[in-house]
Amino acid sequence: MSIISKQRLELSESVTYELSELPNGVQIATAEMPHMASASLGFWASVGSRHERPAEHGAAHFIEHLLFKGTHSRSASAIAREIEGVGASIDAYTSEDHTCYYTRGPAELFEPMADVLADMFQHPCLKTADIDNERGVIKEEISMVYDQPSQYLDDLLSGAAWGEHNPLGRPITGTLASLDTLRQAELQDFFKRSYVGSQCVVTAAGNITHQQTLDAIASRLEKLPAGKVAALAQPALQTGKSAFCVAKRDTEQVHFSIAFHAYDRHDDRRYAQKLLSILLGENMSSLLFQKLREEEAVCYSIQTDVMTFKDAGLFNIYCALDPEHLERALAVIKQTLKQLRQQACDECCLQESKSYAIGQSRVALESTSSQMTWLGEGLMAYERLVDPTISQQRLQAVSGEQVQQLASELFQAQRLVIAAVGPKGTKPILAKWRAEFDDKNK
Repeated sequence: MSIISKQRLELSESVTYELSELPNGVQIATAEMPHMASASLGFWASVGSRHERPAEHGAAHFIEHLLFKGTHSRSASAIAREIEGVGASIDAYTSEDHTCYYTRGPAELFEPMADVLADMFQHPCLKTADIDNERGVIKEEISMVYDQPSQYLDDLLSGAAWGEHNPLGRPITGTLASLDTLRQAELQDFFKRSYVGSQCVVTAAGNITHQQTLDAIASRLEKLPAGKVAALAQPALQTGKSAFCVAKRDTEQVHFSIAFHAYDRHDDRRYAQKLLSILLGENMSSLLFQKLREEEAVCYSIQTDVMTFKDAGLFNIYCALDPEHLERALAVIKQTLKQLRQQACDECCLQESKSYAIGQSRVALESTSSQMTWLGEGLMAYERLVDPTISQQRLQAVSGEQVQQLASELFQAQRLVIAAVGPKGTKPILAKWRAEFDDKNK
């Protein structure tokens, strides 16, 4: 078999990245970590909920569940036993733009872990009986999310940001109604066009070599059809009255998100965007944590994060608190956003945010599972191996003026998205705050 060697990065004595490609388009990337006792392995399909056609809502996540229900040579229990019964673990997740199946175990188990994942990835049974059973399981999962305001809020926020008729705006799990319309034929069609070589990435990290990984994977995936890369529709950004969604619930707390349409993962401003998020609410030193929790004592949960895609992004401020504190919290958030727009951040605080971002990245990459994920997400997003030291250098180069300029660009009324779950009275308070929020943040 003609295997193409594409890229090699020797980052240090302890980690070497290498990337190769099979003739059918499957990309195989490794992080060799000879000092580790374990190995992590991931099989990635660059397809998620945003690749679903209107009649397929929930199919990507449904397929993820079904791959664990058995193959033509393994039952569901055999899959679990062959991994967990020897001391390894196995799991999976579906996102908006990719699906990942991963295992982690002692390095000497790499070969059997690869055999199980390759079998699941290519030969699921997708039986009608399994589909009917798993439909009920996923409905329970949806009900569980609905019962947890903080998780349900994520679905509301996506709908408010991109609209429920846009794939990015729909729940990844599907809905109770959409699941009832999915049948074996639709799921088989989605699987056949999605799980193909041109959309498959395999990543491994730990006490394994690149050649060992090629030997284990190439023979098992060489017959995977090359297929085609899935088309991606440009997302529509909801703004104004459409970007406002409040679900009335008889809850003890109000859970709300104040978000802003932001920059995508390819935009050079993404580094300043990350630092702005850290400054505002990603840790205990952040502005909102110090003001809302430490000084005002009006909440327990306050945090920010940035969601980025190939062609879109969302900067989110999340808070959960007693309804009687909602107006005060909103006033503090408004004043803090105004401060970031109008003043360059303190140089000491900026440097601390850089140190936090870089330090957390370095610590995370000490584990084989994090290295495996870093490789997979990098290839899915950028189609190449991403050197973490380059990202760290780009973060270090961001100036206070760039962060201020970004805040001025982001925190504007035309980018504003609001979603919330809370008791009676929540909606009018948030509506009033939104109506008073203008581009000058007065």
